[in-house]
Amino acid sequence: MDAILYIRFSTAEQKTGDSYDRQRRDGLAYIEKMGWRHTVTIEDLGKSAWKGEHMLSTGALGKLSAEVAAGDIGKGTVIVAEKTDRLSREGWEPLFDWLRDMTRRGVSVATTDGHLFSPETMKDQLSIIKILLGGQADQSHSETISRRVRDSYEAAIEAAANGGPKVSGKCPGWMTLNKDRMGFTYHADRVALVQDIYEQAAAGRGARWIAKNLNERGIPPWGRKFKAGVGWDPTTINWIIQSPAVEGEFRVGYSNPARVKTAPRTIPGYYERIVDADLVARARAAFESRKVTGGGRHTATAVNLFRGLMRCGTCGSRMYLNSRHNRYALQCVSAGGSRGCDAKETYLYDDFEQTALDTILDLALDDKWFSKADDTYPLTVALAEAQQRLADHEARLQRAVDKVLDDEVGELFAARLPSLKRAVQDATNEVSDTEKALARARGVVSANEHQKRVMEVRGAIEDPDPAIREASRLKVIQAMQGIVESVTCDLYSEYGRCFKITLKTGAYNIVIGDDGVVWEQNYDPDFYFGDNTDHLTQGEPVASKLLADIRRRWTAET
Repeated sequence: MDAILYIRFSTAEQKTGDSYDRQRRDGLAYIEKMGWRHTVTIEDLGKSAWKGEHMLSTGALGKLSAEVAAGDIGKGTVIVAEKTDRLSREGWEPLFDWLRDMTRRGVSVATTDGHLFSPETMKDQLSIIKILLGGQADQSHSETISRRVRDSYEAAIEAAANGGPKVSGKCPGWMTLNKDRMGFTYHADRVALVQDIYEQAAAGRGARWIAKNLNERGIPPWGRKFKAGVGWDPTTINWIIQSPAVEGEFRVGYSNPARVKTAPRTIPGYYERIVDADLVARARAAFESRKVTGGGRHTATAVNLFRGLMRCGTCGSRMYLNSRHNRYALQCVSAGGSRGCDAKETYLYDDFEQTALDTILDLALDDKWFSKADDTYPLTVALAEAQQRLADHEARLQRAVDKVLDDEVGELFAARLPSLKRAVQDATNEVSDTEKALARARGVVSANEHQKRVMEVRGAIEDPDPAIREASRLKVIQAMQGIVESVTCDLYSEYGRCFKITLKTGAYNIVIGDDGVVWEQNYDPDFYFGDNTDHLTQGEPVASKLLADIRRRWTAET
């Protein structure tokens, strides 16, 4: 007897669960057990049986029914499904009518839980109706249980949001739930490792690179899914970088959103924050920028400081970096692959890099690249607290002054004014000192100090120590992404092979030959020296520094 296996589930997300594999596995095993010959499997994935979508002309079961009606399916064939609710959930009457129509045409229907609907068994209509009603009752009971579980889970979430016990013992690997379920114990070594992962990400390393680094350092991963000998993988690194738990948030269903039946919900302060907000922002921004620019073939050595920014001047395709005779050169990927571009010239990279760094590195490396992430968060909190104390002292002083002006109690409060004024002055000094400390932590220094530290980075780019060289080049790569709009490789009739760097302001570009010679530096005086320069201070992360530097250079040259 020929058997057709039918598989259905209601939502596309269920494909990631066990439903599909279970239906296929159990169905094929049942067909083999009954001695039937499996001919084909038909599937309605993501089609609801409540709405009858699978029975329409666009549904697989609907098409099969039409084939049965047309006589294209041989008599004696059996359709096998997991349960009757896979065939319909519209009530027992529509399902009974469909079963009767199939069996009258010589096609039987079987379910893996042991029911057979054939031309013979359908004659006992009362028994068939009991089976269908029983299946409907089982489904109703299952839905009731699911609803109760969902309601209980939502109640637990609500309790946790209001300071009650934690929702579940399942938590990120850097912590474990306490026995009283009121808090977590944090493992210092794992917390430090998460912070290290974020530091690496902020420095420009991708998930694959970070995972490789942790494995080479012999750091074992955590979590039940890791077995002996299995190391870190990019998927886990990505999960950690995007996890709201590092910021103290519990997000319902974050680990497995496909299985969540409750409404989306976030509970702030559920965990302890373990990564500074500034570091989180920089790490995630770096990961997002990699999606746009790509890591590239030479990511592991950070060769191209302008990766993702270089384009062919003829066709606009990206430029591909390769090594020839111990020198790096770029070529258009379309020209190199004979895909419609005739610009087959190669552009030497090394001399261009040296000149480009001399020209724009101090623009790219603004204060934020020298920020001390570990210091900024506590200093930000300290500043807020100091400002609040200052406001409180000023309010007390003002109240005392108001009382002094009151003839009846003025003398009583006048004696307190000197001490209140000293408190205000002390609080003012505290705010000023904290602001200076925060500025230093954020990398704010004088122009001379900034130039000095930029030169230190410039030197570290060629440091013989691979770790220092790599860290410096990654920092510069990210900095260039923030200031450079594009680097166009083109053949100039008067200069030869050149790189044209265009900054994001659009009003400053530099033409550098692949021999390192600067051929052009173009400024737009009206753009930089006009009466209205608001366009340079609204939304441009490097605008104010860029404006000052361009003005300085322009003045020096003229």
